[in-house]
Amino acid sequence: SLPHCDVCGYVHAPEGEHEFCYADPGMIPEELKDPISYAPLYEASQLPCGHAFSRAAIIRSLHLREECPLCKARTSPTSVRSAPIILRALLDKLKVLCPHASEANECGDLERGSLPAHLRVCPRAAAPCTNERDGHVCGALVLRGEGAAHNAVCPLASGPQALAASTCSSCGARTESAG
Repeated sequence: SLPHCDVCGYVHAPEGEHEFCYADPGMIPEELKDPISYAPLYEASQLPCGHAFSRAAIIRSLHLREECPLCKARTSPTSVRSAPIILRALLDKLKVLCPHASEANECGDLERGSLPAHLRVCPRAAAPCTNERDGHVCGALVLRGEGAAHNAVCPLASGPQALAASTCSSCGARTESAG
C-alpha cells in the first residue's frame, strides 16, 4: 500500500497529483484556478504568453497540442516556467484542512504552503513505531500523540522511551513521536 503524501497528506501514486481539502472552496478567486482543471493552481506555471496553469495540467495539454489552451499562441513544454512569486505566495495562503483531522477540525484551518510542515508533526497522523530490539523493528502505526501509551505495550520497547516532542508552527499543537 502507498504511504500518505508528505505534501498533501493523502494517499496517491508518487507521480500522482496532490489533493487538498480547501476550507472554503467557494471563496477561491477564479484567477487562482487552473483554466484546464478548474482546481486551484498547484505548482503554478506560466507560458510565454502570460497565461498561468497548474504544471501537470499544462504539460499534459502541450504534449497533445503545442499551443496555449486559452489564446492559442504556439508554444512547447520546454517554454513552461514557474509563475511569478506573488502568484505562488497567494496560492500558498489558501486555507486547507488537515487530511488527518476529524469533523471537529482539531488542527484548524492551515495555509496550503504550511501543510507539509504541519503533516510532519500532526497529532492526528499515524507514524510507524521505531522501537527496535535484536534487529527487529516494531513498525506499528501509532498516532503521534499516543506514543507513550504504545510504548507501554510495545513488545520491542526497552525501558522508558525517549519521545521526540515538537510543536506545529501552523496550529501550535504539541506532539510526540514514538522512537
